[in-house]
Amino acid sequence: MGALSHLRIVEIGSAAATSYCARLFADFGAAVQKIEPPAGDPLRRAAPLTPKGNSAWFAFLNFNKSSIALDPDDSKAVSRLTELIGGCDILLDGRDVDAADCPEIDLAELKRRHPGLIHLEASWFGGEGPYAKFEATDSTIRALVGLVKLVGPAEGTPMHAPDFQTGIFAGLWGFIAAASSVLGRMQDGHGRSSRLSIFESSIAVTEYIMFEAFSRGDLGPIVAPIVPLAMADGLAAIKHVRQHAKDYAVNPQRIGIMGFSAGGTVASSVAYNYTAESRPDFVAPIYLAYSWTIKTNGVPADAPPMFILAATDDPLKLAAHSVDLYRDWIAARKPAELHMFARGGHGFGMKKQNLPTDGWIERFADWLGHQGLLKK
Repeated sequence: MGALSHLRIVEIGSAAATSYCARLFADFGAAVQKIEPPAGDPLRRAAPLTPKGNSAWFAFLNFNKSSIALDPDDSKAVSRLTELIGGCDILLDGRDVDAADCPEIDLAELKRRHPGLIHLEASWFGGEGPYAKFEATDSTIRALVGLVKLVGPAEGTPMHAPDFQTGIFAGLWGFIAAASSVLGRMQDGHGRSSRLSIFESSIAVTEYIMFEAFSRGDLGPIVAPIVPLAMADGLAAIKHVRQHAKDYAVNPQRIGIMGFSAGGTVASSVAYNYTAESRPDFVAPIYLAYSWTIKTNGVPADAPPMFILAATDDPLKLAAHSVDLYRDWIAARKPAELHMFARGGHGFGMKKQNLPTDGWIERFADWLGHQGLLKK
């Protein structure tokens, strides 16, 4: 028996993302029932094909599953599918990518009758935003997120990048989301509904492409429009936690923000642009990109204490950004502490490298203590 053998999964629609997500559940022992039209999932006809005409991709995506064919023209198809979903733990829904003649179901009623149902819905671009209604292909998404570079350099001979690559990425994220929802349901008994954007799932794995662009100095125009949105999220998060401090059992006067790399830019932007409700009690930007920080009105009069940390050998050349932020804070006579390590690189986080950076979290705790933020 596998670790997830207690779970029952129903997969509807035809999408590599939900198929791979379902396959991961099946690999861990869950009972997965795949719903197909009488002609079979369209992915059964996707190349490459074996000598017997079977799709290798379909086989890869559907190990360890059982399959049920439902004809939408059959008067009993809707009731049969409703019964199957009503008896499952997780519904993996790929209909927005390709409905594959799936019988119509009343999801709202199903969720009302089965409040513990976990529903994961996959789509190319998610349910909101300017691209929400757009159709796409795996190749389209690869081009949009930069993974198209895997076909080779512009001056070279093109290399084949496999289809369903972005579906695999999204399926992995979907598995994490659905499995996390199972844990959540264990705590409160309630189901969860999640939207899985194949586009955004693929962006999440292109950090190395951003690093390359950063090193060339051509990433600013791409990132600049995003920083205000991320800053707004940071401000809203502080305000939310402070308003619900009692629910979270935290002191409303000891709510800070820490961010790493691009998150450090968010943290520093928050430090410049808060209101009374969203003011952080401390700020900790770690190896930040300060040049993107939004500094609308300069260092605030009641600026919070700042803990800044980076490594001199940061390959993205961000060490000077931390120094610049530190200079601005002390020039305004605001409390700040800067830790600049000789070695550590970028993105070291809590990673152990047998370097002085391994103990930075202890230095942060010391700093919090000296600021009086750890007193009971």
